Amino acid sequence: MFTVIIATCNRPDRLVLALESTASAIAASGELHHIIVADNGSDRLAKNVVAQFAGCTSSPVKYVRSAPLSKAAALNAGIDAAETDWVAFTDDDCTPTDGWLKEADRYAASGGVRLFSGRLQAGPVAFALPPWLPNGSSEQLPWSPAFVDYAPRDADGVLGAQERVPFGANIFVQKSVFDDFGGYDEKLWDACGSAALGSEDAEFAIRVRARGLSIGYCHDALVVHPVYPERATLSYYLKHIYNFGVREPFFADADETAPYGYLFKCGLRTLLKGATARLRGDRVGAMRALMNATRDWGEIVGWRRHARQRNAA
Repeated sequence: MFTVIIATCNRPDRLVLALESTASAIAASGELHHIIVADNGSDRLAKNVVAQFAGCTSSPVKYVRSAPLSKAAALNAGIDAAETDWVAFTDDDCTPTDGWLKEADRYAASGGVRLFSGRLQAGPVAFALPPWLPNGSSEQLPWSPAFVDYAPRDADGVLGAQERVPFGANIFVQKSVFDDFGGYDEKLWDACGSAALGSEDAEFAIRVRARGLSIGYCHDALVVHPVYPERATLSYYLKHIYNFGVREPFFADADETAPYGYLFKCGLRTLLKGATARLRGDRVGAMRALMNATRDWGEIVGWRRHARQRNAA
């Protein structure tokens, strides 16, 4: 039995879809799994959604609140409120498939691990893509926030040391793991602010794997990550990639010297390459260069924040 934890922040319409698809997965599993919605939104918009949903399902549903605008705090609040041995996580903008929990239950019983992930698949594209994002393929451009996929292998198994750590939109953890290794790092949010969004899951998985915990993978436990129009925009891409750079130094060795000069030179050189590509009519190449340079700038800012906090400590 799982407790499905959904952290949510000011997205009530999408939360409705996540809850409906989660309830459908619970019904298809034949088990009475639980649901916890952990609200870290500033306006607490999820409370009414959960109250209405609870009246339409036989699954136990609980609403908890956490510090606003910290997903790590919301996840930890959900974990604290869970009463089952296993917890499952998905996001408020995702839609688990009907077989999600049934397949996860099978793998939890036979996989021999205390933490495992499922597969993420980007949803269909129902709108016109910008010309610099050909075919909507995440392989065309780096760090694609619009198209979220996670399928490190073609079948169930235990991830190797070099394989990507799981995404938090589809992960299952035995609750005792948090007792042994700690929960999601709220200090990362204190350090990076909104730039930490999406890194709390990676930090946790990297931390526990470094300390010897094996991470499994259940290929048929599938969650769909819809493709939203506002995420396939230049402003969203640049913000996402800038934030990626800002938080990167907080994963580095504490004694590592900040590579300001290297990053500045890389960013400048990349912008020049991008300008050349644009003059040649290579719009995709120009966008790739702009994104790489934006990441470099974000990392410079991140190193400055990291240095200030290290000195303050």
